[in-house]
Amino acid sequence: MGGSGQGMDRALGALIGVALGDALGMPSQTLPRARIAAAYGRITDLIDPVADHPVSHGLRAGMVTDDTEQTLLLADLMIRSPAGVDDRAWAEALLGWERDVRARGLRDLLGPSSKRALDALLPGCRRARRGARGRPTAPPCGSRRWHRDPARRSGGAGRPRCRSLPGDP
Repeated sequence: MGGSGQGMDRALGALIGVALGDALGMPSQTLPRARIAAAYGRITDLIDPVADHPVSHGLRAGMVTDDTEQTLLLADLMIRSPAGVDDRAWAEALLGWERDVRARGLRDLLGPSSKRALDALLPGCRRARRGARGRPTAPPCGSRRWHRDPARRSGGAGRPRCRSLPGDP
């Protein structure tokens, strides 16, 4: 990559590109093509999202989404830990980021697959994966088991009771 100055320029350029592309696409994220066309026509500039946007509600023209915020979060961890990013530190950083997003009143939160991955990285039982009707569909974390028998659940139906498996710390 050349000298460290050149590497830093490339990294900065990549991060700026992520942020600009993200801000440009923010108003249309998750929307079907027909809705984008009806709401915006062709997006060629930084614009506000429609008022009833399911994810970008509360953001303004030029603001970035979770994509950029999480990219910068990871970049920060990489800078602070040049030997490598610890999975648990990354998981904790993402959960802290989500708390901040909620505190700002935004809707662009971690998705269900991201939450399941974080649950697998962090100790303890944080949340169960749920299906369309709120019923448990899988163990809540990689090293814990969901008790299918309601009598073995703590807190009644819908509240998981976790037990450690052999080999768990």
